Amino acid sequence: AKFDAAGQGGYINIVTKKKIQQGLYGNVHLWGGYSVKPKVGGGTELNYGKNKWNFYGNYYYGRRDNLKEIDITRKIIFEDTLTIFQQESDMNELNIFHNSRIGFDFFPDSVTSMGIVLSGRLFDKSSENYTETFIHTDQADTAFSLQQTNIKNGLDQRAGSGLYYKKMLDT
Repeated sequence: AKFDAAGQGGYINIVTKKKIQQGLYGNVHLWGGYSVKPKVGGGTELNYGKNKWNFYGNYYYGRRDNLKEIDITRKIIFEDTLTIFQQESDMNELNIFHNSRIGFDFFPDSVTSMGIVLSGRLFDKSSENYTETFIHTDQADTAFSLQQTNIKNGLDQRAGSGLYYKKMLDT
């Protein structure tokens, strides 16, 4: 029995039901910002529910343009000679991403649900780094200069899928 006959104790069993929203609904998101370079993006989410079916999908896009500047000075004393390394670096990065997901849910009865979801992501990252290092000593007017440029491009692609089945048991 769920309750004590003497009325001294017991518990309340509250079962909530998830409401299935019918029809078409969704959201639109936009964002942006600016520091040294612009950052923009946005996306949409759509959902359509009808009777025992629910279909959904979303898509997001983003573009982040970044600039980092680093200046480093190193001073090294060796055998009474001061050597100075002055390094200046400019790092430009451009990141572009696309995320998407589609899926559906099926509700054959009030305690059972099942569904499938597919998702994917593209992330394109490119960067160009330029570094110049000046090397000189306190005892000579001559200086050395080293320049280095690194260019990197990469595309990251990911995909995923999922299948679920859920049955609520009355305890």
